[in-house]
Order: sequence, then structure tokens, then C-alpha cells
Amino acid sequence: MVLCTVVVAIATVVVAVATFWYAYSAHKQWEIMTSQLEQMKAGSAQTESLLNETKKLAIAGKEQAESLKAQARNMKDLAERALTQAKATNALASAAKKAAKIAEAQQASPWVGIVDQGFEMKDPNYNWSSPNPPEISFQATFSVKNFGNAPALHYTHTMTSAPVSLPLTFKEWEGQGSQPNVQTCPLSEPQSKIDEYRKGGSMILPGETRMQVAGSAIRVDPKPRAIGVVWTTLCITYFGPTGPLHHSGYVFTGVPDFKPPISPITFPDHPGWAYLRQMRQLLVGSNAN
Repeated sequence: MVLCTVVVAIATVVVAVATFWYAYSAHKQWEIMTSQLEQMKAGSAQTESLLNETKKLAIAGKEQAESLKAQARNMKDLAERALTQAKATNALASAAKKAAKIAEAQQASPWVGIVDQGFEMKDPNYNWSSPNPPEISFQATFSVKNFGNAPALHYTHTMTSAPVSLPLTFKEWEGQGSQPNVQTCPLSEPQSKIDEYRKGGSMILPGETRMQVAGSAIRVDPKPRAIGVVWTTLCITYFGPTGPLHHSGYVFTGVPDFKPPISPITFPDHPGWAYLRQMRQLLVGSNAN
């Protein structure tokens, strides 16, 4: 009986010890699980915080990207506007250039020329000073008119004559006529000559007609002792209100009287000297600018 009681007591103690150990182990396990749970909760909070920060960074990055995109659109708009403005400016410049050319082409300008080819040459004049060869000069009359719509300024003219030897027949004169001895008016002159023109001359108003007298002398030696055909160049120069020097040039050849018998004008006191009277002047060339 006593033995049974002892056994029961021992069993009770064992059960009590086991129960205590189990309770202690369970408490420790609960503490560990609680600690792990707290760690997990802390890690979750950190993860959530990290996610929130990442989300904020993503939102900020998105906003920055949108801002850069808006700036890019604005820069593109500015570039397109600048290109449009440049095209408009070029178009205006091109239109202005065309308008200037049209205005230049249509602006008032003089144009001076001979009226109805009215160019008459007198017989040559011989100035004798023996024993030297005579000075031979020519004089022409003609009318000029300003056919333009602006005054011609610093108007002047020059005349040169080149006589050739007396032909015996009309056929010889035709041969002479096919080979001019003088050039037409030079359309390009040095600046020094242009400046000289600006120092003198007269003004011819639009529509005005004026009678002119021009002269020239033979300055070459030996002079032809018997003059037949005479080639003459008349060069008219003038300026407009604006712009460069203008020229009007004419080349004439005399047409002698070939009715037989050909009768040259002679000088009894000067044997061998003679000239053939010119019936009219024939325009054989002209130029202008």
C-alpha cells in the first residue's frame, strides 16, 4: 500500500515536472515566436517603407519625365516657330528683291537719240598753212530728242571722222562701204572718263528736241590728198537721275554723187588736193546702253 502510494507520488512528481517543463518549453517557444513575429512585423514595416519610398521615387521620376517631355514639346514648338519665321523672312526678302528689280526696271529713265536719222554733213573745211599740209575738219548738224521719261543730265556728244581715198567708180565705193574705218560708240569707259563727263554737259528734259552742231578734224598724217568716202562716228553720252552712264552711238558713211562724169572739188592753188561732195549720210551702225 505504501509502495503504491510512493509510486503514485513519484508519478505525480514526474507528471508535475513534465508538465512544468512542457509549460516552460511552450512559454519559450511562444517568446521565440513572438520575437520572430515582431521581427517579421518590423521587416514588413521596413519593406512597406521601402515600397513607399520606391513608389515616391517612381512618381517623382514620372513627374520629371513628364516635365522633360513638356519641355521637349515646347522646344520643338519654338524650333518650328523659328523655322516658320525664317521661311517667312526669306519669303519677304525674296519678294522685296523682286519688287526692287521691278521698280528698278520701271523707274524713270532718259533715252536720248537722233531724230529721224537727221544727220547732215557739210563739205570738209581746209585750213591752209603752207608749206604744211592743210588742217581738214568736218562739221555736222543733227537733232536729238529725249525719248525717255526722266531728264538727261550732263548731256554731251563727240564726233570723229575717217575719210578714205577718192574712189573712181561706184563699185569701188561699195567696197569701201563694206569696211568701216571707225568704231561704234564705246559702251564701257574707265571711271576717270565717267567722272570727267559728270563735270560738264547740259540737261535735256523728257520730250525735248534740240538742234546740235558737232565737228571733227583729221589728225593723222599723211592726210588723204583726195577724199572720197567719209566715215563718221557720233557718240552721245548722258546720265539719268540715278544709275550709270548712258551711250547712244551712230556710224554714218557719206554717199557721194557718182553720176558721170565724177567731178571732185579741187583746189587750183594746191594741186593734188580734192574731195568728192557727199550727197547724203547713210546710217550703217548703231549701239546704245
